[in-house]
Amino acid sequence: MVRSIVGSVLLFLAAGATASADVAPQALIQTTDIDSLSVSPDARWLAFRTRQADIGNNGYRLTWHVAPTDLSMPVRIVADGGVPLWTDAGGATPAPPQWLPGSDGFVFRALIDGAVGLWRASPSSFGRVAVAIGDADVRSYEVDPVSGRITYTIGASRAAIMAAEDREYRDGIVVDATVDMAQSVYHGAIVNGRHATQRLAGRWFARQGLLAETPDRVIVIEPKKPLSRGSSLSTMAAPSADAASTGQPSILTPDKGGRCLSVSNHPGSAGSDPPAIRRCFPDRIAASTWWPDRKSLLVTLQDEGFAQTLVDWSPRDNRITALVRSSGLVAGSEVPSSPCALTASAAFCVMASAGVAPRLMRIDRRTGRGAILYAPNGAVMRNFAGTVTRLDWRDGAGARFTGQLFAPRRARHAPLFVTYYRCPGFVRGGLGDEWPLAAFADAGIAALCINKPPGPEGETLAQPGYDRALSGVTAIIGQLARDGTIDPTRVGMGGLSFGSEVTMWTAMRSTVLRAVSIASLQLEAAYFWMNGVRGRDNHAQLATTWGLGAPDETPEQWRRMSPALNIDRIATPVLLQLPEQEARTSMEFYARLTHSSTPAELYVFPDEPHILIQPAHRLAAYRRNIDWFRFWLQDQIDPDPDKARQYERWQTLAIRWKPAQSSHARAQSSTPTRSNRR
Repeated sequence: MVRSIVGSVLLFLAAGATASADVAPQALIQTTDIDSLSVSPDARWLAFRTRQADIGNNGYRLTWHVAPTDLSMPVRIVADGGVPLWTDAGGATPAPPQWLPGSDGFVFRALIDGAVGLWRASPSSFGRVAVAIGDADVRSYEVDPVSGRITYTIGASRAAIMAAEDREYRDGIVVDATVDMAQSVYHGAIVNGRHATQRLAGRWFARQGLLAETPDRVIVIEPKKPLSRGSSLSTMAAPSADAASTGQPSILTPDKGGRCLSVSNHPGSAGSDPPAIRRCFPDRIAASTWWPDRKSLLVTLQDEGFAQTLVDWSPRDNRITALVRSSGLVAGSEVPSSPCALTASAAFCVMASAGVAPRLMRIDRRTGRGAILYAPNGAVMRNFAGTVTRLDWRDGAGARFTGQLFAPRRARHAPLFVTYYRCPGFVRGGLGDEWPLAAFADAGIAALCINKPPGPEGETLAQPGYDRALSGVTAIIGQLARDGTIDPTRVGMGGLSFGSEVTMWTAMRSTVLRAVSIASLQLEAAYFWMNGVRGRDNHAQLATTWGLGAPDETPEQWRRMSPALNIDRIATPVLLQLPEQEARTSMEFYARLTHSSTPAELYVFPDEPHILIQPAHRLAAYRRNIDWFRFWLQDQIDPDPDKARQYERWQTLAIRWKPAQSSHARAQSSTPTRSNRR
C-alpha cells in the first residue's frame, strides 16, 4: 500500500506589526533538526539527535533522545550532545552513534568543554559518561558489535596545535599555496569550538586546521579494561571481509545518472559467480539500505523537486513495492542522501517538506502506514500563514524546472522574491538560509525557491547553467504575472554560491529585477590573484568552469563573466551580506557600485565560513533581507527606531538612484521617497 503525503500546506502566520520582523524569523531559525538515527542491535531502541539554535546564547543545543521502536513509551532525552561540529563550508557534521553489544548503551562523538571525545549514553537513564577524553581530539571511532571493543583515532594534541599557531604568529607566516589571504591568517576561523588557524587543503577551498596532516594515532579500549596506550595502525581491528567474498549481497550503482542498482551474490544465488540483478527506477536514487533480514532493500527515489518516494525492492524476484510517496524528504535527516534507520518491520525516517518542519516518523514495512514518533516543531508551524505550493514549468527551450512558492494569504499581484539553487526539505531561507520565505509571504511578498535542473551530461562551463537559470526565472515570472499572482514590475532575487552568481547574471542580462541580495563573492581580478599562488588548483578550475585565464589574457571573458566589469548593466539595488573571508575578494565590485548611481550596501560577518553558522548572524541577515526587499519592492519602512539610521542610508541611496534610460531601464521605475512610505 502506498501512503501519499502531498499537496499544499496551510500555514498560520503570527499577526501584528512585528510578526515579519521578529516572530517568523526567530521561529524559522529555532526550528529543531533531527539527525544521526541509529537502531540498537536488539531492535528495541532508536537513538537520534536533535539540534536547535539558541539565539540568546548565539549557539546551539544538541540533545540525544531514545524511543522504543514499538512506540510503547514516549521519546525521552538521555544526554546533552555538546556543541556542534561543522564542516569547513558551514554544514552540520552528522554524528551517528554506535551501539554497544547488548543494546544497553551507545557511544557518540561530541565536542564538550573544548575537547572532541567519546561519550556513552544509555536508554535506561539520563546523563553521559566519558569514554575517551584526552589531550587530542577524537577524529573517528568504531565499536566492535560483538566484543564491544572501541577503537578510535586521534591526531596532534590541542596544545601542540595551539603552540604551532602561536609560533607562526611570532615568527611570521610564509605564504604558500595553503594560505588563503582572503581569510585572517591567524585564528581566522572557528574550528572544533575555538578560534583557530586554518589552511587550504586539497581541492578548491577545502580547509583544515594546523597539524591536521599529523598521522592518525590509534587507541583501543578493551571492554571493562582501562584505556590502552597509543599504538600503531596495526592495532586497529581488522576490517570485515568484503560482502561479495562472504556471499552477502553488495550494492553497485554503475550508471552516472544514479537511477539503477545492481546486486551481486543476492539471496538465493547459486554457484560461485551468479549474475548480478539489475533494476532501474524512474527517478534518481538518493539512498539504498538493506533491511536487517537482507531479503530486500529500502530504496529512496527522488525527483527533480526533491520529492522522495520509498520503495521496497526484492532482488530475489526483482519485485518492487511502493511504501511512501512524499511531497518532500523521507530520509535520515535534512540531508536528502541520508538513509532511514531500519528494523525488520519498520523504517524510521525524518520527514520534512517545503512548508512542514522536520518530524520523526515510523513507517511500517508491510503496509507503508506512518506514525509520528517525534514532532518537536509544533510551535514553529503555528507561527506561519499562507500557502506553500510546488510549481512545475518549462522554459521556451523545453527545460523543466521545479520550485516551491510561498504565497501571501488573500493577495493578488504581489511583489515576488526568487532564490535559486536547491530547495530540499523544510525550506526556511533557501540554500544558505538567509532569505526567510515564510516571513516574506507574511509581509505580502510572494517567495519562490527554484531548484537548479541538471544540465546535459559533460557540461562543464558555468555560463550555460546561468543562461538556463535566467530562462527558467523569466518564464515563471511571466507565468505568475499572467495568472495575476505577482506584479512583474516588483521582483527581487537573492542567493548563495551558484545562486548568487545566477542572481547577478539575471541582474546583468535582463530587466526583470527590481532589487537583489547576495551572500557570496563574485568573480573579479582580485579573486584571481588572491588565489593564484603556485600550487593552487584555483586557476585550473576557473579555466574549466568559467573559461577564464589571467585578466590580461582573457579580458573579453572577464568582461562577460564579472559583475565588477558590468556595473553599467546593473541598475538594480544590490545588498551584499558576506562572510568576512569572501568580502575581501569582493571589494572591486562593491567599490565600483558605490561610485555608480546603483544603490548598494555591504555587510560583513566575522568568523563565518561559506554558509553562516552563528544564529545571531542568521537572524541579522533574515531581518535585513526582509527590510531590504520591503523597502525596494513595497515602499515600506519599519518604524522601529533602532533601524532609523539604516533607512536614512537607504533613503539617500534611493534619492541618488537614477535608473539608466537605456535597454535595461525598467518601464515603471521611480525614485522612492519617505513621503510615499509607511
